[in-house]
Amino acid sequence: MRDQLAGFAGLFTDTAAGSFAAAYDGATPVAAGELASGFFVATGSGLAVNPALLDGTATVKQSGIAAASTAMTDATRGFAATGISLTGEDYSGIAGAITAALARDVGTVTAKATLSEATRGEAQTRFAAAVGVNMDEELANLQVLQNAYAASARVMQVVNQLYDDLFGIMR
Repeated sequence: MRDQLAGFAGLFTDTAAGSFAAAYDGATPVAAGELASGFFVATGSGLAVNPALLDGTATVKQSGIAAASTAMTDATRGFAATGISLTGEDYSGIAGAITAALARDVGTVTAKATLSEATRGEAQTRFAAAVGVNMDEELANLQVLQNAYAASARVMQVVNQLYDDLFGIMR
């Protein structure tokens, strides 16, 4: 994605014949106060409009408008970046292809995230079933043990009474 956007930004600053920058920079005449060249400038993180246009120290070169517009709609461009290989496109077609690739990637990531969440949920359920404590089941087991203990205690009481009776007979 990053290389796609960097490549697209490069189309605006590249001075190759037929490009936006070549069309704007090469247009004549240049009136007083108009920006002669460099409508867009590359920045460390992408692309920006020339600061002179933004702060009002220069205006757009009127002779460059038609030439730049023609360059942007010229459907003879090629573009290649990760996941995209285009020929015979204009700037709009390239932007559309990048947007479509982004939408496709978002769909893929969303599907993977959904699968990952389902897998995590299943693993969590299996883990809880394997090592978790079921309070109802444990309470039932405790009652069984209490009943068995009470029965054993009664048996011991009977055996103890039996011994007492036997010892009483022997005396």
